[in-house]
Amino acid sequence: MQKKYYISIIFLFILFSTILYYQVPNQDAHFDVDSYGYQDLALLFFNTGSMIDTHNPLRVPVQPIGYPLSMGIVYALCGVHVPIIIAFQVLLMAFSIICIMHIASLLFNAQVAYLTGLFSVVNVGFLVYPQCILAETLLFFLLTSFFVFFTYFFLYSAELYIISAGVILGASVLVKPTALLLPVILIPAISYNRSVHRLESILLFMICFLTPILFYMLRNYLLYGYFSFAPMMALNMYQCFLAKVIHMITGDSIEHIVNTQLRFTASNSFDPSGWEKARDLFFTYLYEHPFSFLLIWLQNVVKTIFGLFATQLKVLIEPAIQGGDCSFFIITGTLFNRMYQYMHMGITHRWLYWVVWGEVIMSVMRISLVIMGLWYMMLEKKGGLAILFMLCIMLFCGVTGMDGCCRYRIACEPFLLIITAYALVYMYNKRV
Repeated sequence: MQKKYYISIIFLFILFSTILYYQVPNQDAHFDVDSYGYQDLALLFFNTGSMIDTHNPLRVPVQPIGYPLSMGIVYALCGVHVPIIIAFQVLLMAFSIICIMHIASLLFNAQVAYLTGLFSVVNVGFLVYPQCILAETLLFFLLTSFFVFFTYFFLYSAELYIISAGVILGASVLVKPTALLLPVILIPAISYNRSVHRLESILLFMICFLTPILFYMLRNYLLYGYFSFAPMMALNMYQCFLAKVIHMITGDSIEHIVNTQLRFTASNSFDPSGWEKARDLFFTYLYEHPFSFLLIWLQNVVKTIFGLFATQLKVLIEPAIQGGDCSFFIITGTLFNRMYQYMHMGITHRWLYWVVWGEVIMSVMRISLVIMGLWYMMLEKKGGLAILFMLCIMLFCGVTGMDGCCRYRIACEPFLLIITAYALVYMYNKRV
């Protein structure tokens, strides 16, 4: 019965993904703002076997190269076909859903796992992001795989599981550094496990986690002369976050601020001297306007927490909508008018209205269910697990304060789906 249910979930997800694929108007719709950089690097690897542009060897990729490298490998094996990448990502997401269900089964029971799978199949984000040339699907696959092994470690206390978990989590950072600070939460969690040698397990986990990251930094040192991770850290802090702070204070356009006050001035993308002016401005504005910093950070986190995945669906389906066009914070008017415009802007397909409203209704209901689910976990003496879930959600959302977006919330979805399913199963069982 369990195996049949898992197969049916995979079948439904692939069916819905296939239907969605044929709604996409053209191949260019699969590309968002960040997609072209990924595609360029993937094609560079496909054509040269390297990700260094010989015409500009000091131009370092802004983000770590894990995702474009995986694209380049797929292109090398199957040819340069975007539909192949989409199919690959759909399969990765289907496997990720199975991982989430398996975690729910291990931590709770089959009922919670089945309901989690059902919620996953109709999750708009799970359906949309595999259709886009974006790193989220590969990142999500690695994170869910990590949590499977981390759960195994807590249940069975075998070193192989903590080694696998550490390596996979480290590899996820090479796709996107979403989980870079996750060990801050996980180390106390490992210490809580009394059935293992705690210090040995922590050291083993951290060594395995850091190894892929340090090797990548060593690669950057050998190629570019700097033992650094990626330029995206500084770029996000200055040109994404600080630019919004200055815009709030001065009223100047973000584009003007970036091109004048926050322009990178060095030739090597890793050279810290290129950010000297931006760094001085950062500390000046932080000292003089600390509440503006806090407000922009919270605003970005709100975007992550409450943004609709259907916004990305509109970018995918509606040719007139581009990434960034449909933002609640750039729409003017009353609160309800801004909410209405955010939900309906650019829609020409009637079925999209139903998807948007369905996601809104489910999101509102889920907030209450997550709160109740965490409380029920406390009542059922699963307080440690509830705290771990809550801290992971807070971390994954909190780190997006530099540049918030609903797609960054996808890392939180496994916890939210499992807690929601648990709350419903708990209430049903108590009622019966």
